[in-house]
Amino acid sequence: MTANMFDWHKKINGLSKHIISVSLLVILCIIPATAGATDWEIALKIQSGTAYNNLVLGADATATNGYDAIWETYALMGGTVEAYFPHPEWGLVHQEFHRDIRAHNSGAAIEWPLTVNSSLTNANFTISWDLTGVPQYYPAVLVDQSTGQQTNMRSAGSYSFTYTGIRSFSLQVTEMCSTLPVRIAGAAPVYYNSLQDAYNAAASGDTIESRAEVLAGDLTFSLDKSVTLTGGYNCNYSSVSGSTTLNGTLTVSNGSASVENIIVQ
Repeated sequence: MTANMFDWHKKINGLSKHIISVSLLVILCIIPATAGATDWEIALKIQSGTAYNNLVLGADATATNGYDAIWETYALMGGTVEAYFPHPEWGLVHQEFHRDIRAHNSGAAIEWPLTVNSSLTNANFTISWDLTGVPQYYPAVLVDQSTGQQTNMRSAGSYSFTYTGIRSFSLQVTEMCSTLPVRIAGAAPVYYNSLQDAYNAAASGDTIESRAEVLAGDLTFSLDKSVTLTGGYNCNYSSVSGSTTLNGTLTVSNGSASVENIIVQ
């Protein structure tokens, strides 16, 4: 090899390394970093024959209902089977997501839109799921928006359909609480269905806590005792996430009560 050819070879190698390093830098810039495990999540697999796509949805205390760079990841588009969570409302250049983690919504349903697009017209497709990471008392439903068919994801492990064009679905998970909505706090809390039941059973000086839900029924403080009533707790009563709404009346005719985070309507 001549000296000129050797210099030319070194320049080409150097240019190749520079291109590779720049490419890696670009890739690292456009793929958001993700955090560790979520509070709960569901793994989905959308498959036709040997072609498939995997998705993840879930919820975490640090997530919002918008785009979170630490949680959301973009979907890779252009394959035989495209499956993604569409979010044009987020106003980003990339509107299709592979991973979609939401904020908690205790006592209510969280809904994810899901789109399936493919070149495999008239092929049989299956959407399957793994719910092992979801609390057992959370209902989960898959809705086929094209047919209106609803599938209880707790009683079935998959849903099949024939692909005739772009298909839209929604997944709904309701974050049900495993305990009753009111409790008398303490080392061994006692749970109740209503504020009135908890008040009747409370001793003077007790603290009554209620979740951030709408509770029906009147509440009358009529006994000769003093209690503290605090509303707005999350499912496990570990923090206050909002307020409790009492759909009824609140009356104090005896004793005394300190009331916080309670809305009467």
